[in-house]
Order: sequence, then C-alpha cells, then structure tokens
Amino acid sequence: MAQWRVYFDGKAIKTVVSSDAAVALVLWHIDEAVVTHSPDALFFHGAAVQFGERVVMFPGPMNSGTSTLTTALVRRGLPYLSNGEVALDVSVGAAVPFPKAISLDGATRVFFPELFPDEPTGTAELAPGRWHIDPAAIAGATLGTGGRVALVISPHYLAGASTRLERVTDVDAVRLLLDNSYEFARLGNRAFDALVTVAQESVVFRLEYSELDAACEVVLQLAREIR
Repeated sequence: MAQWRVYFDGKAIKTVVSSDAAVALVLWHIDEAVVTHSPDALFFHGAAVQFGERVVMFPGPMNSGTSTLTTALVRRGLPYLSNGEVALDVSVGAAVPFPKAISLDGATRVFFPELFPDEPTGTAELAPGRWHIDPAAIAGATLGTGGRVALVISPHYLAGASTRLERVTDVDAVRLLLDNSYEFARLGNRAFDALVTVAQESVVFRLEYSELDAACEVVLQLAREIR
C-alpha cells in the first residue's frame, strides 16, 4: 500500500495512506501558520460572505452550520469571503478575504449533491465524512473583496427546530466574538478594540435553524435591511 509522509519545517508530522489525506494535513498546517503569523489579523472561527460593500460574518464552532449556510448563500449569489477562519485586519477594522476551501460534512450532500464526489476519497482518513470543496465549484460563485462587518449571525443547526432569530446585546456580542476568536492575546489591546468595535457597529443575532432555505431567507432579509 502506498504511503505519504508529511513534513513541516523539516520535521515529519504524520504518515498517511492517501494523497487526499496528505493534502488535507498540509492545508491544516498552512491554516495554522497563517493564523499564528499574521501580525495585523484577528481570526474568528466561522465563515463570512459579502453583501454590497459590507460583510456578513457567521461566528461559531465546528458543526454549528456555518459552512452549510455559507455555501447555500454563495450559491444564491453572495460573494464568498472565507470559511473556517474569518480574518479581521485590526489596523483598518475590516474583514479581509481568506477564500480557502469550504469544509463540508458528508451529511450536507443532500443540499449540495453536485459538489461531492461520487465515491468517498481518502480525505475522510483525517476528518471522517468531511470534504474540502473548492468555492469555484459552486455555480455562479464570486469572491468578495472584504469590508466593514455590518451583520453578525451566530448560527446553530438543530434538526427539527423551527427557524428562530434572537437579537444579541452589545455585551453578549463581545462574549460571542471573544469565544470564537484565535490568537487574541497575541494582538493585545488592538484585538480587544477591534472586537468591541465590531460588536458595537454591527447588528448581532443568534440563529437557530433546521430548514436551510428558511435560514437563507432570514439572512438575506437582514442583510437588505442593514445595507
């Protein structure tokens, strides 16, 4: 059986049995290097799309539905900004493009069958049931240029749940963003000031959903109102 050994900075990290798994591992370490070595960027776990000149950000942990919602919105025509990590340039207070591959769970195949391979690939060796999707593979996809974050929606997918939207106070918005931030301490006061500015200048919600189309309509309506 063929094997691939992955090195990072000259040090062997792991030996895997497929090229897909090797690529997935390399991508993970590249992401980690970008997050930890960007001097002016504060990163949030989540995703982002663009609406006009403004940015809609979806902070949230893995399996909360951020990637699914983002993919659906890009398919509806909103420019793609990032997935997995959202980069906020603290020197200018704006979200910037980080258009990496979208990581989708195999369960989302029902929503996006055209984006998945006919047969599972070796990528599942590192992350069972997950695939790296090229944003360019989404019909009609375009890339955003970044801008001020005007709308923050923290989604939570819950099977069988009704679509429910809850406005978040400024204080809770700061907590929400802080809970989903990376390398906050490294940037010190600059990170805190930028985070508070986003919380105060954007409209922040929590969104619980199970119906993807209904969730997209909620996001689009909110985006139109704050445009």
